[in-house]
Amino acid sequence: MPPGMGHGQMPGGAAAGQPLSTGNYEFGPHEAASIDTAGKRSRLWGVASIVVGLLSIVGLLGLLGLLITKGGGKATPIIAVLVAAFPVAVVQLGTGYFYFAAGGRLQQVNATQGADVEHLMQGLKKLSYAFRVEVFITVASLVLGFIGGLLVFLLK
Repeated sequence: MPPGMGHGQMPGGAAAGQPLSTGNYEFGPHEAASIDTAGKRSRLWGVASIVVGLLSIVGLLGLLGLLITKGGGKATPIIAVLVAAFPVAVVQLGTGYFYFAAGGRLQQVNATQGADVEHLMQGLKKLSYAFRVEVFITVASLVLGFIGGLLVFLLK
């Protein structure tokens, strides 16, 4: 914490909970490099998640179409699994955006002057949102997949 900064105060003089855009705090070169590396890795994971999400959606839709047209009644359990997996693929695509955007904000810490804390906080906010969405959709997909699978076997 910089000298003269009280508890609950953010660098640049902004009190906790207030916008940080007026702050002038700059991280040192080592801190900025670490944050930049985290930003690069977040962006890389974002791109990977988007690619996996797109490929999964295309693959799931292709398999679903094939099973519906050629699978007959024996494919019903597999169709239920594919339908349950679809939200997970969509989440990969959606959270990829948030990881990519968070990485960009984190990289701004190293690329700009005078708004390091604002960029860091915005990057962390986007990461937090991506984590929350992933957890919610993963749990929802598991529950829906279980219910869908159970219904398929009960309705046979």
